[in-house]
Amino acid sequence: MASSRDDRQRSVLRWVTETFGEQTLVLQERVMRFFEESVELAQAEGLTREEVLAVVEHVFKKPPGDPQQEAGGVGVTLLAYCAVRGFSADSPEETEFKRVVRIDPVRFRERQNVKADADIAVRAINDPARGPDVWGTCAHCGRSHPTVTDGTIFPHYLPPEKQPICPGSGKPPAP
Repeated sequence: MASSRDDRQRSVLRWVTETFGEQTLVLQERVMRFFEESVELAQAEGLTREEVLAVVEHVFKKPPGDPQQEAGGVGVTLLAYCAVRGFSADSPEETEFKRVVRIDPVRFRERQNVKADADIAVRAINDPARGPDVWGTCAHCGRSHPTVTDGTIFPHYLPPEKQPICPGSGKPPAP
């Protein structure tokens, strides 16, 4: 049986796909967004730019590690950080996900594309060069879901088993 965190992980991936587009699921993009959030946490806790850059320099003097082991290190370090701060790691993760899914995806797309313009991110799906897309109201739940101008659900090129799922109904979004 999947844990609530495993379920949330699948939901987050679905949200990322629906909000930013399948092209943002490339590994480098996910690592860049993770690194960005890590730096933001360091900044929020008062680390200086110089301290952060010193850590980066230290890490890059060593050979690359194993990604799975490093992901485990990230998880263990996050748990220790949260314990020192006096809260469960699960709580802010769940709270943040609940917060972001309530925000208009267009706002996230715009922010993503500012990063893309700075060459530190993959462009989100609202790039005019990728074709028109809009957020329409889902007939199942009344929430906004990505659609294209012909009324089909975006991303229209995905096979049915990979189509986004409406969080309100558990069905594919309906225009």
